[in-house]
Amino acid sequence: MNRFQPKQAVILAGGQGSRLRPLTNVCPKPMVEFGNKPFLEHVIGQLQEQGITRVLLLLGYMAESVTSYFGDGSRFGVEIEYNVTPEEDDTGTRLRKAKEMVDDTFLFLYCDNYVPIRLDRMAEKFAATEDIKALVTVYDNKDGYTKNNLRIAEDGLIELYDKTRTAENLQGVDIGYMITKREVLDLIPESNCSFEKEVYPQLVDQKALYASVTGHRYYSVGDFRRMPLTTAFFSGNKAVLVDRDGVLNKKAPRGEYVAEWDQWEWLPGAREGLKLFHDAGYRIILITNQAGIARGMVTQEHLDLIHENMKREAGVPIEAIYCCPHHWDEDCDCRKPKPGMLYAAQREHHLNLAKTYFIGDDERDGIAADNAGARFYHIKGDRTLTDAALHVIYGDKSESDLFPNKKIYEFDVNRLRIDDYYAKVVADNEHSMELYAKFLKQDEDMACPLCGDENKSLFMEYKTYRLLSCAHCGLTYPNLDCEEAEDAINEWYTSESAAKDATLDTFDYRKHKLFVDRVQYFKRLIPNFGEEGYRVLDFGCGEGMFLSVLDMMGIANKGLDASADRHAYGEGEGFNIANTPVEEEPDNHYDMVALFDVLEHINKPAPLFEQFHRIMKPGGHMAIYIPNIHSVGWKMLGNRHHCLHPFFHNAFHSEQSLAYLASETGFRITKLDYYGLDVIDYLGFKSHEDGYDYNRKLAEIIPYLQAAIDSCDASSHLRIIMERMS
Repeated sequence: MNRFQPKQAVILAGGQGSRLRPLTNVCPKPMVEFGNKPFLEHVIGQLQEQGITRVLLLLGYMAESVTSYFGDGSRFGVEIEYNVTPEEDDTGTRLRKAKEMVDDTFLFLYCDNYVPIRLDRMAEKFAATEDIKALVTVYDNKDGYTKNNLRIAEDGLIELYDKTRTAENLQGVDIGYMITKREVLDLIPESNCSFEKEVYPQLVDQKALYASVTGHRYYSVGDFRRMPLTTAFFSGNKAVLVDRDGVLNKKAPRGEYVAEWDQWEWLPGAREGLKLFHDAGYRIILITNQAGIARGMVTQEHLDLIHENMKREAGVPIEAIYCCPHHWDEDCDCRKPKPGMLYAAQREHHLNLAKTYFIGDDERDGIAADNAGARFYHIKGDRTLTDAALHVIYGDKSESDLFPNKKIYEFDVNRLRIDDYYAKVVADNEHSMELYAKFLKQDEDMACPLCGDENKSLFMEYKTYRLLSCAHCGLTYPNLDCEEAEDAINEWYTSESAAKDATLDTFDYRKHKLFVDRVQYFKRLIPNFGEEGYRVLDFGCGEGMFLSVLDMMGIANKGLDASADRHAYGEGEGFNIANTPVEEEPDNHYDMVALFDVLEHINKPAPLFEQFHRIMKPGGHMAIYIPNIHSVGWKMLGNRHHCLHPFFHNAFHSEQSLAYLASETGFRITKLDYYGLDVIDYLGFKSHEDGYDYNRKLAEIIPYLQAAIDSCDASSHLRIIMERMS
């Protein structure tokens, strides 16, 4: 390995992210999620793949959010250190204060930019360039993605850095990912200053700042305008780039071209390979040189007809075709072995070329892939596109995520659950059974409280308490006279049960761990969430966790909760909480209604949803979080499950009952997602029974076990978003 290739990355991650407010009022910029991961996790994962073993995070604003998530870095395959300084410190000041923690040669980058790099190639250039002190990654910006701020000589020497971006003849923009020497930090003045503004001009004057130029678009978490592109980039969509002649069809003799459709001949395995890619979820994009157009041997009209027929006979969709029509003497940017067409496909389809294969039969294809930083599969000898598909789909699993569509949740169980939580749950169940058994009814006397149907089956039995599943709408409900028992149940739940203390004792942790995650979830899925004038009603708001997060974001809100104790606590904390009925709320007033762990307490939800429909604006949304009894956790725990709590969980919903409830009350479901605490709760009960702390001993594996359960839609909680229909 090149001795100049750094093993340490230093990342600036302490800014306030003002352009992302109000989201960054509750979540620091590097922790904003894309593809179920914080942006910074994507960056650190990339660095680990590039051979970085140690990461130094320079933090300021909301540092605890970052440190509590990343810890010592072992979960991410790196060693992470932190240097936390005041929020107001500028980039140069943070670096200067961390100088003693920095290697002689290190990789410096920002927490809000991501671009695939080849660190080994950068290190080779850094080592081979005389007088160099810093080599910074530069986006060529040929598509006008942003404003240029550099002027670069042919040898890569940066001749001008203009932070104002107003000078003439600028080309390219620096995006971080800089290999540099620790001595550069000596150029930072003692004042609170910007690293780029103060140090770059000095390096330019010393002729010591060079560029490593890429045509691969960078992606950012810097402002809302770029977030949709970044979301698309990290969405997990797969693509394969495929050459045409020699891969799909038989190549014409040297110097000749397929000029008519009747000259087209599919190669063996070509269409079979395309189908394999399509069935595995890959988008198929064609990359082809066609100099026959410039040479007058193929017309554009005939080429278009060939491609139309090719797409028709391919049997699967070909998403895009990139074609270079130029003569090989024209020195265009798009003709292979230059990477122009690969970069064009990358930009238009938001590909990560470092994880994307280009399949070709010519050495120029391989050079083009290498120039673009893409992977290459060479069709030669008796290899076919089918062989390529099998290699790409099945032979390259090491770098794919285990659960690309599910977030890996890690919880500190001791902060999530109160002391002796599971022991208190068992005691609650036993005590409530003694108090309220008199309210139980015979099965034949029960009708579904949602749809009124009397056809039902037994779901679960706990002594004389039974859960019944409606054959018509799918709701599961207890053999309990909920109306007669309602006052007694509410009094017990708010004054005697262990549940009344659970959220108060874990308020800060749950707020940080759960509710900040929820606002990011809503930001992704609910149009205009949190924008100016937005109003939220949190029904059954409890102590006001969600209200406190909304307050931090500057989003107008109100909470309703019938519990006098919780109402008093929320008022004492300054939250906008009332214990008035929802019927008193004005018409067409709210953009969103939230029900977190509430719907399972509502025996007859349809009248309540009709009220929500009235008070919400047309196109408004409901966010609902509820337990899912059709889950692995319930299968394992049965009537020991903590969500059973006889007598205060009055209704257990399924996808079927939710769809019924929505359609009957003027809503439609726009998102239904599964996540849970099945493993933690099962091990928590086992720990209570066996006197052994399974959750602590198995902490490393638990998040992945839960993600596997979530991926099967078998977890203990449901997240539902409904939209009000007009």
